[in-house]
Amino acid sequence: MAQQVTTSSTASISSLIQELKARGYGQEFVLRNDGRARLQENTRKYTPEELRVIETLQVPTGSRYADPAIIYLIEDESGNTGYLMNAFGSYADYEGDTLYNFIRKMGRHERYENTTFAVRD
Repeated sequence: MAQQVTTSSTASISSLIQELKARGYGQEFVLRNDGRARLQENTRKYTPEELRVIETLQVPTGSRYADPAIIYLIEDESGNTGYLMNAFGSYADYEGDTLYNFIRKMGRHERYENTTFAVRD
């Protein structure tokens, strides 16, 4: 079932990130130029094979419903969790297929979910 969020401003993304932090996904994974990811507050660098996607959240942004922000909830083999966020189109954080190639190489957690957030009128 789609969850309801207001997406008319960046405040909705910010409040979603706060909710994720409350659920234990407080650290952001950052994709590095060397093709590995790093947790914001950790010096360890991960290959995609060392990470699993737990959930993919698609959040419409503003009036461009075709260009949602995508938030990946991720876990490493030790149980450390975090999120990796990216926008589509001209707002994308990574060039070309860099992020998507990384995500495709990652495993999926046994409780994997894909959630699309609906827009509240």
